[in-house]
Amino acid sequence: MSLNAIILNNLTKLKKYYFLGLTLCLYHFTLFSQVNPTWGKWIKNNSFELSITDTVNLHDLSFLKQVLKDKKIVFLGENSHGVSEFTLLKSRIIRYLHDSLGFDVLVFESNAADAFAANMTISTSDVHMCIYNSISWLWHVEEIVPLFNFIKESHATKNPLNIAGVDITMSNGSYSFSHFLYNLISPINSSYAKEVQKSDSMFSRIGVRGWSGLLSRTEKDTFKIMRSKQVKVYSDLINFINKNKDEFTQSKSQNVEAAKFYLQSRIDFIYWYNRDSTYMGNKLQLKDSKMSLTNLFANFRDFMMSQNLKFLSTTLYPGKKIIVWAQDSHVKKRVYRMATDSSYSKLNYTIGLFCYSGKGHTSDLEQAFGGSVPDSLIYEFKTPSDSLSIESILHSSNYDNTFVDMLHQDKNFGNSWMFETTKYSEWEGKDPAEINNIRNAWDGLILVNKISPPKYLKYDYEYLKK
Repeated sequence: MSLNAIILNNLTKLKKYYFLGLTLCLYHFTLFSQVNPTWGKWIKNNSFELSITDTVNLHDLSFLKQVLKDKKIVFLGENSHGVSEFTLLKSRIIRYLHDSLGFDVLVFESNAADAFAANMTISTSDVHMCIYNSISWLWHVEEIVPLFNFIKESHATKNPLNIAGVDITMSNGSYSFSHFLYNLISPINSSYAKEVQKSDSMFSRIGVRGWSGLLSRTEKDTFKIMRSKQVKVYSDLINFINKNKDEFTQSKSQNVEAAKFYLQSRIDFIYWYNRDSTYMGNKLQLKDSKMSLTNLFANFRDFMMSQNLKFLSTTLYPGKKIIVWAQDSHVKKRVYRMATDSSYSKLNYTIGLFCYSGKGHTSDLEQAFGGSVPDSLIYEFKTPSDSLSIESILHSSNYDNTFVDMLHQDKNFGNSWMFETTKYSEWEGKDPAEINNIRNAWDGLILVNKISPPKYLKYDYEYLKK
């Protein structure tokens, strides 16, 4: 065979391998980027379209009446705090739940003590101060103002929508609880009340700066010194309240119980922030110490959230229906999480919120300085290309915003994805996580087709100043 013939023969073989490889690549791309047509058809026939901007006509949410039948607690998650559309959509859902289904308590992933105290002054406070005093700076955004206008107006009726918190972290700097303690104690001992207010205000300020990563080295050293002293301050105050229980009027009995509970929550925060593994392990009733400190730290916070929610549902608002606004991971049906507490787990419905494309704002306190948002704080959500991602599956609805109920489904070919292995994008669009039977994590899913960063309110955050 001549040299030219050999070259021509090899080229022919290379072309065959090239086209074979190209065909396999295209097949692989098609296989993993296109959603199973049977799933897509099921989504189109069984999903609900949601509006975001219409705050007058809420008829698109009427399906929730059946989905949430007999439910007492609804968890509204989100896979990013910095998304305008999540806030707008959840605000609509909350209005519907309050007006049509009788939900009267709205609980944020915010400091429980401050939110409790702030709720007492909503009817007499400016709307922007209500926002500042009651919830974390994470939601100090223009998009939430209409909801708080609605909340404030509800406090002039017989069925107010009460604000509460569920977190132990010092997530804002309003000093609402400090003022509450002063007002509670001053009729009995005014000088002691002033000392308590000063001490709690100082601790709250340092606590929120510490949680936000703003503490200077000097402040950190001061915080370490004052931790043990602050535990004694709160313990002594609990003892003072117990010894003087007869001095409080009957009308303040609920305030007294709340004060003691949230003072203990302050103590829990100190040990948690100090990474005290023995204290946290005892609270979680761990039989061994194999859990890593990182997991112990995360699980303890979630456990305390569940305890705060239980206090709300059994003591402060017994018999009331409750809405919880928090991160997707906090509302997951997992051990130590709020949604798995045995005292109310059968009465709740948990919803995860996800997105398909767009941009969001990272959870960074730099936003609190006001002004323009640096580009470094904006993240772009990468649209999943995997056909097993719930974002791709729900996107088959062709709606701008989609809701799918999973709790009330029996397995069939069209919805088999929710009973098998799927993927979802984690916090702020991070790499996809794989999950087997997503129904074990959430009861319902919402997909927002395109997201955008929120517009932050401009507050003079005192705790940002050194």
